[in-house]
Amino acid sequence: MGRLSIWTRRGLALLTVTGAVVVLARPWADLRLDATVTGATDASGVVLRDRLSQVFSGRLRRPPRLSTEYDLTPLAGELLRIELTGAVRSRWHGMGKLAEVGWVLELVTEAGAERLDFIGWRGLAGRSQRPCRVGSPSFVSAASQDAFASPMPDSGRLWRVIRVPDHARLRVSALPLLELGTPKMPTARRRALPARIYGRSGARPDIFIYIVDALRSDHMGCYGYQRPTTPTIDAFAEEAVLHEDAQTPASWTNPAIASLLTGVDPLAHGVVSPMQKLPDWPITLAEVLRTTGYSTLAVTTNGNVASELGFGQGFDLFSFCDQAKAPWAVAETSAFLRDARGPVFAYLHIVEPHSPYKPSPESRRLFDRGFEGGCDGSRESLNRYDRGAVRFSHKDREHLLDLYDADVREADAGFAEFLALLKRTNRYDQALVILAADHGESFGEHGTLEHGNSLSVEELHIPLIVKLPRGERGGTRVKAPVTLADLYPTVLQIAGAGARLQYGLSGRDLFGSVDARRRLFAHVRTVDIDDCELAACTDEDGYKRVLVLADPNHSAPPRAIGLWGPADADERTDLSARLPVRAAYDEQLIADWLSRQQAARGSRVVTEVRELPRSLKRSLKDLGYIK
Repeated sequence: MGRLSIWTRRGLALLTVTGAVVVLARPWADLRLDATVTGATDASGVVLRDRLSQVFSGRLRRPPRLSTEYDLTPLAGELLRIELTGAVRSRWHGMGKLAEVGWVLELVTEAGAERLDFIGWRGLAGRSQRPCRVGSPSFVSAASQDAFASPMPDSGRLWRVIRVPDHARLRVSALPLLELGTPKMPTARRRALPARIYGRSGARPDIFIYIVDALRSDHMGCYGYQRPTTPTIDAFAEEAVLHEDAQTPASWTNPAIASLLTGVDPLAHGVVSPMQKLPDWPITLAEVLRTTGYSTLAVTTNGNVASELGFGQGFDLFSFCDQAKAPWAVAETSAFLRDARGPVFAYLHIVEPHSPYKPSPESRRLFDRGFEGGCDGSRESLNRYDRGAVRFSHKDREHLLDLYDADVREADAGFAEFLALLKRTNRYDQALVILAADHGESFGEHGTLEHGNSLSVEELHIPLIVKLPRGERGGTRVKAPVTLADLYPTVLQIAGAGARLQYGLSGRDLFGSVDARRRLFAHVRTVDIDDCELAACTDEDGYKRVLVLADPNHSAPPRAIGLWGPADADERTDLSARLPVRAAYDEQLIADWLSRQQAARGSRVVTEVRELPRSLKRSLKDLGYIK
């Protein structure tokens, strides 16, 4: 049944069963409840400030409730931040504080009353802050069985940001809570298997996903770059659907590719740190396709996507060669295609232009502007800058950009060889071909180099170009926000394959209903900064908020890095002070998203690989992931 306890205090006697309060005596006699309701918008500042106070006398047998309503009609369409504070006192304790105030917050429209949850942050014994949802059945009244929310520990206040609908009223109810429960996340099964994997009969397209590691979309011609870095990809985009606003869910390889292959966000699948192994509970894209008759191949030149780290699930053949060039990957694919039976799913992951930057002399001559800074693009020189041992100058940045662009040009040439293979084997026209990146790359724009240490636009924004079978919708450009996790449901839909899963997917079918006001989220546990964890939200209006969930000093509560508007593509002007309600709204969205990801993952444990093969360990060290 749960925890059973007796609590007595000067004539009060309560019998509690896991948070439910059963009245044995006169618990509500001679109470005074004081509460404050405040509302604010960015446009008008404080628009509501109301103090509520009432004394409840006599031997009341049910919790007294203090309720009021506010007309929100003049605020329709605006973001409104509602803050609630209060205290309960009793003459039994010299009018000292007796209990927390419980709240019911309801938005009343013509459609009826909608109960609003509260989202807050709860600290864990000096460690990082974690989101806490209150307002679900966490705090329960014995008399009415209503759910209430109490302030977060040590804060004394609750807040909630809402977008005010037309003709709405806000109903606020306050009451004393003598016994507090603890919000609980739903527990998930250890392995959630699909109830059924299925595929349609008849001809199905070959499927090729081609990942160019660390490729920034703004260094590609088809995304507006002026230097001739991607002539092949630019021509390919004319036959495909180009997504202008594509984002990765994490700014380094392991969590990003794990999301691509599972369709769930990083905190759900749990791969967020180096050396962590992709668990077997999410059903991977390759597993579904192989079960429905596809021959499956993975070819990778990045050690972060290795079978030892769990990425081999569902692949008939998994081939890895440390930092090999694209021609090796194309040759491996060619050999596989010769012997493949039925439709083919091939995942190719090409490491260039990932650091260290080492283009061929021929490619370098195309972009070298003659700068010779202190950083030559090698791992040793990049590490010196990461440690702050050497100052990163403007000339260093220009020199690294030249090396990077030369590497991008070589990656483009490798993609040309891949397309030539598909056309030579008559597999191109009817195939689904997807070109994307796992993340972007930083060159000091926001104080970081390479990737995996921030959630800035240069690390999150990626190219995503999809050629449909028979070139359908070729040349289309899509502005709606999309994410790398969308590839999972998109591929299954086009392949006519599917799985009824016992967990939800983060991704959506790219060719389903287009949502221009979709929210995108990202998370990273940084690679070079120990114990630093970041989360980001781009909301439905295009505002982006980034929070530090934890840092090396274990500061609490979560600390904001900034808020940027939809017109600020380079994220230069922090709007946090100017738009505090918007900032709070996006923080609320992040907390809600994190709580849902934790609920999806439940109690599942992600294992860490204790020892890697020496060659793989050397590869990860050269790429900068382990020291």
